[in-house]
Amino acid sequence: MKFVIYTILYSLLFIQFAWAEKIQVKGIVKEMGSRRLMKETKIFFLPEKVVAVTNEFGEFSVTLDDQKKWDVIVNLAGYKKFKESLEIKEGRVFNIYLEKIEYNLFETTIVAKSDKRDPTKKSLTYTDFYSTPGAGGDPVKAVSNLPGINRSTQGARVVIQGGTPDDTQYGVNQQYVPIVFHFGGITSVIMPEAIESVDYLSAGYGPEYGKAIGGIINLNTRSPRTDRYYGIGFLDIFNGGLLVEGPVSEKGSFLLSARRSWVGEVLKKIAEEEDGFDFTVAPSYTDATFVYEYNKSKAKKYSVTGLYSLDELKFVLDMPLGNDPSTRGDFKNETGFHRVIGRFDHELSKNKKYFTSLAVGGDQIFFKINDQFLDVDSTNYTLRSEYQMKKTSWTHYFGLDWSYEDYNVGINLPFFDSDNGGIRNPFSLGESRAGRREGNWYELGFYSRHNYQLNNEGNWVFTPAMRLDYYSATEEGESLVDKLLWQPRFSMKYLLSDYEFFRLSSGIYNQLPEEREVNSLAGNPYLKPLIARHLNIGYENDLRKGSTDGLKVYTGLFYKDLNDLVNSSSRLVERAGTFTTENFSNESSGEIYGGEIYLQYKNDQWALNTSYTIARSNRVDQYGVKQLSQFDQTHNFNVIGSYQYERWTFSTRFRFVTGNPRTPVNGAIYDADNDVYVPVRGDFFSERNKDFLQLDLRIDRKFIFRDWILSAYLDIQNVTNRSNSEGLNYNYDYSESKVTSGIPVLPTFGLKGEF
Repeated sequence: MKFVIYTILYSLLFIQFAWAEKIQVKGIVKEMGSRRLMKETKIFFLPEKVVAVTNEFGEFSVTLDDQKKWDVIVNLAGYKKFKESLEIKEGRVFNIYLEKIEYNLFETTIVAKSDKRDPTKKSLTYTDFYSTPGAGGDPVKAVSNLPGINRSTQGARVVIQGGTPDDTQYGVNQQYVPIVFHFGGITSVIMPEAIESVDYLSAGYGPEYGKAIGGIINLNTRSPRTDRYYGIGFLDIFNGGLLVEGPVSEKGSFLLSARRSWVGEVLKKIAEEEDGFDFTVAPSYTDATFVYEYNKSKAKKYSVTGLYSLDELKFVLDMPLGNDPSTRGDFKNETGFHRVIGRFDHELSKNKKYFTSLAVGGDQIFFKINDQFLDVDSTNYTLRSEYQMKKTSWTHYFGLDWSYEDYNVGINLPFFDSDNGGIRNPFSLGESRAGRREGNWYELGFYSRHNYQLNNEGNWVFTPAMRLDYYSATEEGESLVDKLLWQPRFSMKYLLSDYEFFRLSSGIYNQLPEEREVNSLAGNPYLKPLIARHLNIGYENDLRKGSTDGLKVYTGLFYKDLNDLVNSSSRLVERAGTFTTENFSNESSGEIYGGEIYLQYKNDQWALNTSYTIARSNRVDQYGVKQLSQFDQTHNFNVIGSYQYERWTFSTRFRFVTGNPRTPVNGAIYDADNDVYVPVRGDFFSERNKDFLQLDLRIDRKFIFRDWILSAYLDIQNVTNRSNSEGLNYNYDYSESKVTSGIPVLPTFGLKGEF
């Protein structure tokens, strides 16, 4: 009897399930906050243990019995377990959001392209520079924490290994640009979220770059997202900005960013309320970046990058320079540039590829004080192309680097002796130079690099290289051969393992004089190019051995021998049958030497970066007198530490830098004709400003919502409110002086939304 009853019950159950209605269920799995599509993710439906797997678009589809409720479970490493009871209905699309256990602060995941061909290159990715305390999220400011970078007192310019600001060349996507900083070094000319990485090349860099005897700073824009539309908006007390990006076709994508600052208004308000405020000018800026990328195939990629930058500088105070009446009154200063950079990358085969990049744009400089002015307007064309070929033991690189500029310069300014110990005479004393010039110049460079490593497994890697430049910017040299600059370069590595090696690099580097030094109005058209000889020896050991956690060590020594440096000259020389002031000559020289060490440590929660540079930078003037360079900094020590706990990150930076040399003023002579006092200088750069000490703090916090992320940060520079000396400001007759201090304690609070 029991057998019959059980048989009937099982039969009824079988009939029930056999006739149960089947429904099609579809869904999408996304990461909470970022809305990133989660591919190859398993979704479990209980109690029947049905499993679905997402495709490359985060989509899944599964057939289920028509029950009122199913338990949906996703258990993925690195994410909180998702478990919900859902009602399953025909045609319904389910959005499943997975919450990460830990969100890296400012979760724009950008990975720098690996390019290890140049042993001197150091790169910072977005995640490296964005949350660095004291940098305000800026990539170039973060680079200043690396060894060999001077603490800049020049605001918008970078000083590398004791050189001068003019010895550093700037680029975006390897194309030359006039600046990478806005006025005062406030921030880079590109919104940080649009930057993939920033490269820094110091003494001994390779042949791909020329026209700089100091080093290279290059910003690399990133590829736009192709999986979805994405946006960022941010706001703090100094500026605000917006970025949008996403796909425009199956193979194309775009990125557009724009920013506007109101730091000038903030500084003006502070100046009105603080009697001891030292800043006399207020900068403001606008910039925009556009990137379009089209991946025709895995082997072919096209991209277009557009850049726009404009800086404006105005007086904060009505009478900023009490010892120089000529600087009071009408004042205007604008600096801007724009570029359109097209690039084509083509991988011909596994061992052959090339790229070609053409940039077109213009630079503008306008400076005016009353009726005195400088007006520069130029149109620029630059072309870069490189072919790479790999063989068994050799990798060959052949490249072309061409620049052309059509310029129009108007000037009505006094001329000053630039060899003044960093203390200029009153503006009204300069000999007036007025006129307008039009013209053009071009440079054509070729380079080749040849890496040799036996069977790609040998311990030795040898890299002979050559760069050859032809220039037309000066009248020096009567023939084609005279204007050729031969620059042999060489590097080698001895590999102890895949992660440990010794390296050596050296070479000859040339740089053309500045335009103001060679123009026929106030310069010397017959100046020669500057020349430097570099030597760099180093050791690196990545103890992480492929892991993201652990210790990495870099240490090195560098030496630079400088010749044909430009100095002021008051001699009379004969040109075109008449005697005229020479203005500038190539009679100065110099040498720079020092050592560096850089330590990086990281684990799951802690990170520590330490850099130390010891250096000496000397100059020999046209009279054979040896003196310190204006940019000599004996010691430069930086420590950055951070701790991450869940959605909080706490970070700090400590800096100690030797004070820059300065020239004392021993008195003054009254000039009755111009009603000003002329300073009497002591020995050039024989004194120093006080050592620089600064402690910065930063706190970041993320708030995760289903479809967007809110990030908040508090960045406090100079927490101890130390009054760091940046030099001396003299009264009208130079009888009294006051220390010009750097920034006081400066808290910045900002918000950033990602959607």
